[in-house]
Amino acid sequence: MNNIETLSPEATKKEVRQIIYNKLSDALGEFKPLIKRKKFDDKMLTATKLFADDIIKSNRKTRLKSKKKNNKEAKTINGQPADIS
Repeated sequence: MNNIETLSPEATKKEVRQIIYNKLSDALGEFKPLIKRKKFDDKMLTATKLFADDIIKSNRKTRLKSKKKNNKEAKTINGQPADIS
């Protein structure tokens, strides 16, 4: 799992943080030699936590919207309300 778009709804914060950390460290790899390794890692962890919280929240919102949509579609058949009797 290395793509945010294919993130499973049950993904934990730790998994999301790991994905973001790997992507950011790859993108900012050329700056690693300019900054001490410990300082670079600390800043990366801080940024990762900030991004992960927002991504998880939006992932939950989209999951809830899709559940509501599926429930609404299940109640109607061909645009007509389903007869439950």
